[in-house]
Amino acid sequence: MNQLTIEKADFAALARIAGHLDFFTPFKGAELEMMLSHIHLYGYSKGETIFKKGQAPDAFYIVYEGRVRIRLNPRWFAIMHKQAILNPGNLFGEMAILENRPRSATAIATQPTKLFVLFRKEFDMLVQRNPLFADGMRLLAERRKFEDAH
Repeated sequence: MNQLTIEKADFAALARIAGHLDFFTPFKGAELEMMLSHIHLYGYSKGETIFKKGQAPDAFYIVYEGRVRIRLNPRWFAIMHKQAILNPGNLFGEMAILENRPRSATAIATQPTKLFVLFRKEFDMLVQRNPLFADGMRLLAERRKFEDAH
């Protein structure tokens, strides 16, 4: 993991991506820009683990460039091995933050990858400062739980 500088073009790309993600729906204009200003950019090498199943939620991520494999189950039996491949524009790791629970999967960069990252500390600060954001996050968590159950 390697922290990178967010250039103007990177920030513009982040704003475009955020405009397509439900997670950022509660934000408009200056509020969205303020929220996005708390996001960092990190680079990961091919094969590098982003987080492991069972770890405490310390951040959520948006794929900017590259790919991430989410491994949901252990590899004991190939038939039980579930995974998802995430591409640029995909958000992940947010449910552990929203529900304050350990990671339910392992995330690994499958190629050199850049991720936008919002750390837990800054997420919590945004929730405290903005009741609208907190309400939006609660609704998002409820909707995701419903979608996962059906």
